[in-house]
Amino acid sequence: MNKSIRTAAFTLVEVIVTLVIAGIFASMVATFFSLSTISSYKPIQRLEKSVQLNNAMEVITRDYDAMTTKNAGDLTTFSAKINQFSNNYGNICPACNGSAVTQTVGLLQNVTVVTVVNDQNEKLTHIFTILSY
Repeated sequence: MNKSIRTAAFTLVEVIVTLVIAGIFASMVATFFSLSTISSYKPIQRLEKSVQLNNAMEVITRDYDAMTTKNAGDLTTFSAKINQFSNNYGNICPACNGSAVTQTVGLLQNVTVVTVVNDQNEKLTHIFTILSY
C-alpha cells in the first residue's frame, strides 16, 4: 500500500505570476500617488499668493486711514504712492501690481479706485473717498 500524501502548496509558477501581477499593481499605485504628491503644493502656493494680495490691500487701507486731513491733495499723494506699488508695497506682495485712479463717481468727487492684481490674475479693488459732513 503505497499511498502518496500530497500536501497543499503553491507551485513556483503560481508564485512568480502572483509576484509579477503584484509588481504591476504596485507600480500603478506608486505612479498615481507620486503625481498627486507632486502637485499637492499648488493649492498651498496659490493660497499664499492670495494672502499676500490681501495683506497688501490691508496695508494700503491702513495708509489711507493714517492720512490726517484726507483732502484732494492727500488723495493725489495716496494715488501716486499706489502707482509706485513695487517701491512702496513690493515687500508685502512681490508678485503684485497696483494701480490707483482718481475720478468722480456720481455725486462723489475725488474717488480713488485702487486695484491690486497678483500674478494669478486675482484682483482686489477698493474705493477710497473723502467724506464731508
